[in-house]
Amino acid sequence: MTTRQEAAANALGSVRAEGGEPEPAVVELLERWGRGEVSDEEFAEAQKTLAAHGTLTSSHDVAL
Repeated sequence: MTTRQEAAANALGSVRAEGGEPEPAVVELLERWGRGEVSDEEFAEAQKTLAAHGTLTSSHDVAL
């Protein structure tokens, strides 16, 4: 598992440990970023787009 994949898995695990379930779009974004299919810049931009549509809340934001 790569560092990115570990970071993505940890982020999802953290949200779930707090009793939340991330939106499918958030899970997909994190998984794609973890596999290296999405750059850090694309990830940040997608994060903003998801947040603007109310899909990503601040408690689900992922620090890079």
